[in-house]
Amino acid sequence: MGPASSPGRYVGRIKSFNAKNAFGFIDCPAAYERWHRDVFIHKKWMGDLEVGAEISFFIEPNKEGMPQARDILHLDGRPPGPGEKGKGKGKQKKSDKPDKKGGNKGGADKANKKKNQQAKPQQTQ
Repeated sequence: MGPASSPGRYVGRIKSFNAKNAFGFIDCPAAYERWHRDVFIHKKWMGDLEVGAEISFFIEPNKEGMPQARDILHLDGRPPGPGEKGKGKGKQKKSDKPDKKGGNKGGADKANKKKNQQAKPQQTQ
């Protein structure tokens, strides 16, 4: 038995995916029989998969008890490849992004500003 058909894995077909909303649904008769609904798939697990692809996956119910796909594989046992090219690469940490005034939004810029304020001599009148 290959990894795609190991115990606990479901087999289904990606029914829909909305890139704007970053989620879609999997048609899986076995899961539908249990939960009476399609299985949710998050963009994290889509990779380069397309609507219509047949896949295997584990199901982990969300906090409302609805089925969500996890650990998705092609039927031959391969994991999905990387998602859309250029997406998600080169993301900056919040502290590295310049704000509108040219400084950083993160803690380092705030700490330097505070340090500079403390270093200025107080003027007396």
